[in-house]
Amino acid sequence: MTNETIAAPQQTSKPADGESELNARLELELSALNMAVDVFAAHMKVKLAEKAAAGWSGWNVNGYSSIIASRLLHKANLVEYDRKQAVDVANLAMMLWYKSESSNVE
Repeated sequence: MTNETIAAPQQTSKPADGESELNARLELELSALNMAVDVFAAHMKVKLAEKAAAGWSGWNVNGYSSIIASRLLHKANLVEYDRKQAVDVANLAMMLWYKSESSNVE
């Protein structure tokens, strides 16, 4: 699922009155969402690289999910006061999600 974007559903028939405007607004909304995700993901990657360079590792080790979840909750409580924590929260959520998804595949 690399570089995928959210797309509006394809229409199979001619849009009714007002639907064209609705579809245009949907396309604009999805475009803005895709751009926001791409920008945010770039910040996530920078932060992950910084942490890896500083020696942080082991997120994918079995048994660490509860530690990661605990850190996620702690940092989530700080987001209101320090917006930079949002990237950490997203990275921790990604780690938990990835471990959960990859365990379903294996």
